[in-house]
Amino acid sequence: MAQHSNLIGGSTCARRMACPGSYRLELKAPAEAESSYAKEGTFLHHVIEKCLNDDVAPQELVGYEHKEHKGFTLTQDLIDEQVKPALTCVQTLLEEIGADEFELITEAEVGYPGIEDSEGDGVFGTTDLLIVTDDTVVVGDFKFGRGVMVQGGLSNKQLKFYAGACMRSPK
Repeated sequence: MAQHSNLIGGSTCARRMACPGSYRLELKAPAEAESSYAKEGTFLHHVIEKCLNDDVAPQELVGYEHKEHKGFTLTQDLIDEQVKPALTCVQTLLEEIGADEFELITEAEVGYPGIEDSEGDGVFGTTDLLIVTDDTVVVGDFKFGRGVMVQGGLSNKQLKFYAGACMRSPK
């Protein structure tokens, strides 16, 4: 997965907007250990990316282990609980926008060029999914966390950050 902005990115934009001072405080704080749930989510992002980019059915990946995420193996339970629902959502989105022709982009780094801090860190993030048609862009971010509810839809600041950044990203 791509690098994250220390200044402001999709996953930190709600906190930064609510408390701009959090940036300076976080610079002084020790690095937070990644939870096993976060590691599992990162692994599942790789699985989804492989399914979408390589047009591979999840069942073909049972036993898959990503070289960077040791300790995680794709099981049928993970496919049923996490992968299939995510892929079904993508298919439903395509049906809802009536897309016969589209570009599907995974792990797209998007940002706001020209905005950076004194250390040169910019304002950017990585959106998990972009679906682009002639007249529509769908921005998606997969959430595989267990026990942590994330509000989606129009109130989701992370998706708004990515949508705005998509309009300003040269790529």
